[in-house]
Amino acid sequence: MDVFLTSDGESNPVPFDRLKSAVSLGAPLVSVRYDAHSRHHYQRLRGRGHSHGRALRGVVDRLLTVLMAMLADQTTYDPARRQAVLAQAH
Repeated sequence: MDVFLTSDGESNPVPFDRLKSAVSLGAPLVSVRYDAHSRHHYQRLRGRGHSHGRALRGVVDRLLTVLMAMLADQTTYDPARRQAVLAQAH
């Protein structure tokens, strides 16, 4: 059975499998290549002995955590926000 997600509850149905493929295949590879935080997270996981696939899943977990925070706060992605949060913590 296909599960459909919609942006507004009714229009533009997107099959869950397409969303899952985008998140599990494309996002971590692009993120590791172009985002310094994701690259560092991936390298740290690899350094701990995780396989390539497991490290990419770790990057996906991090990206989903960021996405959920953005949705909860109703904000857009801001790479400098993490630096500000880290600066306040020290």
